[in-house]
Amino acid sequence: MTRIVRTCAVVASFVFVGQCMAQDVALTLEGIGDAAGACGQTLEGPAGAPIGGQLGCVLTTSNNDLDEGAQGWSISIAVEGGNGAIDNITTDGTVGADVAQGGMRSVGFEKSEITTRSGVTPGGGNGCDGLNGAVSAVVLSFVNPITLSPNGSETVAIIDVSSEFPSEVGASNSSRFFLADGCRGAGQPVRNAITLNAQTIIPSLGSCEITLSVPVPPDEDCAVVGDEDGNGLADCDDPVCADDAACIGDPASFGLSGCNDVAGDAGGAYEQEVDCSLTTDKGGDGAQGWSISIAADGTTISAITTDGTVGADMADGGLRSVGFEKSETTSRDGATNRGNACEGLSGAVSAVVLSFTSPITLPGVGTAVIAKLTVTGDLPGEAGASSTGTLSYANGCRGAGQPVVNAATIDGATIYPLLGSCSFQASAAEVEDCGNGVDDDGDGDVDCDDADCAAEGNPDHPCFVEPPEFCTADFSLGFSGDNADLHVGISGFDFGQTVDCTLSTSNNTCADSDIGAQGWSFGVTATGFEITDLTTDGTAAEGASEAGFDWTEINADGSEAIQVSILGFSELSMLPPDGAETVATITVATTYPDDATETKTLQYAGGLVGSGLAVDNIVAFGDLDIDPDTSAYELNIQGVDNNYLTLDFDASGRADIADLVSLLDWLYQGGDAPACRDAMDFNGNGRINVADVVSGLNYLFSHTDSMPIAGEGCQLYLGCELNTACD
Repeated sequence: MTRIVRTCAVVASFVFVGQCMAQDVALTLEGIGDAAGACGQTLEGPAGAPIGGQLGCVLTTSNNDLDEGAQGWSISIAVEGGNGAIDNITTDGTVGADVAQGGMRSVGFEKSEITTRSGVTPGGGNGCDGLNGAVSAVVLSFVNPITLSPNGSETVAIIDVSSEFPSEVGASNSSRFFLADGCRGAGQPVRNAITLNAQTIIPSLGSCEITLSVPVPPDEDCAVVGDEDGNGLADCDDPVCADDAACIGDPASFGLSGCNDVAGDAGGAYEQEVDCSLTTDKGGDGAQGWSISIAADGTTISAITTDGTVGADMADGGLRSVGFEKSETTSRDGATNRGNACEGLSGAVSAVVLSFTSPITLPGVGTAVIAKLTVTGDLPGEAGASSTGTLSYANGCRGAGQPVVNAATIDGATIYPLLGSCSFQASAAEVEDCGNGVDDDGDGDVDCDDADCAAEGNPDHPCFVEPPEFCTADFSLGFSGDNADLHVGISGFDFGQTVDCTLSTSNNTCADSDIGAQGWSFGVTATGFEITDLTTDGTAAEGASEAGFDWTEINADGSEAIQVSILGFSELSMLPPDGAETVATITVATTYPDDATETKTLQYAGGLVGSGLAVDNIVAFGDLDIDPDTSAYELNIQGVDNNYLTLDFDASGRADIADLVSLLDWLYQGGDAPACRDAMDFNGNGRINVADVVSGLNYLFSHTDSMPIAGEGCQLYLGCELNTACD
């Protein structure tokens, strides 16, 4: 058999030389897909950036008078120059693929691989010497007369190639991919050859040269949106634009709105809400985050929140998603890199990052409310007197962390907006004389039309009005608590909450006679919750169990509950004639879901059946039974897997002396970092240092009152992976 093969090879060579010179056969390389047209071109890109694409190896036959084309082929491709590389070679998607994959090969042969070595071919050449490359050999069929078309071009292999742009601006490099005999895979060195009519033909060989260039960037155009000079800083954020006319001016400002004058009885309390806003006027994206520090003079900031603003979580209607928020009132101050304007004043601080993972920003142009302040105080003690309350953005107010600077992050840069302020007057009104026909307190209401002149059931009062014979009133059943709030906890852990059931009375025509609700019945259904308890203990209906009638019942699965109360039989007992009262408390339970957010609801439902007849939602008022309005209660429960044991440095599932030794080693001796850095912050001040080690020692061994700020056991640390010890 070996002799026969060798004899055939000689004959084939003889026939090629003597008979096959008429056919023109060529192997060329052409860019395909995104690389189409790249051969012979210069491509521009950023310094050091990688680039990749595909080249097709094309077999072209012309001047062929035979009825058949190529039966098989072998190709050898090398790369030189620049940073060019051949990463893969395949016949998939070509005529050399198997017929089952859309090619022409059937009971044939195929072998394709990239190469790192070379050698002399049977033709005597080695154009692949010292170069990386790729080889491919295909026989379309050993048993069937399968050939390519006699004349034409077909892609016989696809090569994945890559390179990278030069590391310096203004530089260029070239990579040449070319058909070169001698590249060697697992077998012998390969020669570029075509089998046509059982004869071997040596084709003409092509190449593909691609030049990569890093152009010298243009100058930054400060008035046109974009990073023209490619330094990562666009327009006014680029230092070269500092003095440009397009960038002169203040890009942002912090404002306060809602500082309204307040008035009331001498010595009375006041409360109002003031909005904190951020205004920007620039092209492109707006603020990604901000920190604010607000001082109060002559008044008090009793609360600060991002609820109802752009800084709230997306689940609560804001823009924040996987970001950060911390807001708190302050009673201390400290120096910042921009001074301390909060010295000696109380105030509030807030810090927000809209997202750590998504490109969430405010609009570049416009005003957004970023926080809400609750401002409280006392009116002057003397009627007719007034005082001034002032709120101002003041660097240096300090909460649990460091003193806060008023700043915003826009396009990755820190800016310091203009700082606004607002003031208001707090006035003690004159006392209204209910019988002189004069508006003494200046509120626009005279004598009995003034709320200050309410008779409150006193027949001797000049404004007393006899109540009507039959009373009417409006009632509503509702819930109080963290309605629509988001509660985040560890997936699978228990969640519980107690919710107040309230009964509100309004528009009571017998309010002056102190006639209110005497009894009621209602049903409650739970969706997503289990009702575990329903009681009147500690509520306005607590005495009904002794002086009247009190009945509660929960069905077997905790999805329904009913309540019936009569305040008294032997004496007339009733709720106040106006306002809201808690008449029962419901305890509900569920578990935090697996890495999801679920909505749970409570709502009043008439017609529920317990041990007796169906119970309707009814309020007993005098001789009337009144159908109350109802409102529902909703909570969002989010379960997360991010949890860890405080001080558990080595993720062992327990905190002990070994963890504190490891913490010291990491802090001061270059040891390994903890598995969860945030869990090492014992005192919760945002810094990890020797104080946390001392606190941990006291906690573990001194039996002091020292406790982890985050709490004992497994806690929620959003920045850390799940510790299986807490699972």
